[in-house]
Amino acid sequence: MTETVRSKVPPNRVLENSIKHPVRMMIILFVIAVILKILDSFVFRLGDLLGELIFTKALGFVMLIVYLSMCGRKLRDVGFHQKLLGKALLISGVCVGGLYVISYISQLIALRAGGEDARFVLSAVDPKTGMTGGLWFGVWLFFGNLVNSAMEEGLFRGAMIRHFRIKLSSGARFCCRHCSSLSGILMAPLNSCLPVRPRWVKQALGH
Repeated sequence: MTETVRSKVPPNRVLENSIKHPVRMMIILFVIAVILKILDSFVFRLGDLLGELIFTKALGFVMLIVYLSMCGRKLRDVGFHQKLLGKALLISGVCVGGLYVISYISQLIALRAGGEDARFVLSAVDPKTGMTGGLWFGVWLFFGNLVNSAMEEGLFRGAMIRHFRIKLSSGARFCCRHCSSLSGILMAPLNSCLPVRPRWVKQALGH
């Protein structure tokens, strides 16, 4: 009876392909992520309005969730879990917060020692677009970077490394080192800044 019920369950084609062709599946996801960034950066140019490539980051994370769902997997299968979450947040908060406090106080002391009328101001600057704003703009940038980190960690360090390990399973030490290198190589062009629009984009937009 159990064998009869199991035989009626349709096979998961996406999961089968991810096991048989792990590198190919990750290249497909990578190409989709690059296309999303090109559309966001050169066609829609939402970064000029919002100060962050939130379109690319959010859709990239949604793409990862959809892919995992099609494979019958969850986010915890690519490293998103609550194990030691409180300890990690405490360590990161203390370390990062401490560095900011030390750097700001040092800068304030140095400026006032030089005769400058320096004071603390809650403001934020997006280094990619040059946009500036107050507290809420800083919160928006922080949220955008959280989404970006979730997408990059989930796709490149979570899904890709696990898929590459399927392909490069000859040796554990060789596998981990080279899988991390491959995911880093693919991550580089997605994070690169392209200051000039491609000619085909200018022609399509009539610029």
